[in-house]
Amino acid sequence: MNKFAPLHPKVSTLLHGADYNPEQWENDPIL
Repeated sequence: MNKFAPLHPKVSTLLHGADYNPEQWENDPIL
């Protein structure tokens, strides 16, 4: 899943689910 790493540092956090918060990502430019 490291193919997402170059896109945005937060993506690795999302993939790991360590700190997943839909409201947090709602305001993130990657979406």
